[in-house]
Amino acid sequence: MPADRWRVFLDTSVLIAGTISRTGASAGLLDLGEAEEILIVVSQQVLVEADRVFLAKFPELIGRFRDFIHNHAPLL
Repeated sequence: MPADRWRVFLDTSVLIAGTISRTGASAGLLDLGEAEEILIVVSQQVLVEADRVFLAKFPELIGRFRDFIHNHAPLL
């Protein structure tokens, strides 16, 4: 894991778009985070908002979103 990774703040829309579609820029950012090429940074507010959106609009994807957050522990 490179010590000089960029810290990239992801907002709610990036988390949602990257989880819904495995292609595109948002998915690419999540992939870079998974590969530990960048350090993903989010706020508690973003996590709460994204979770609320998944529960309301995409309940079938809530597990994928929560697994990503759990497995890759972005900085808060």
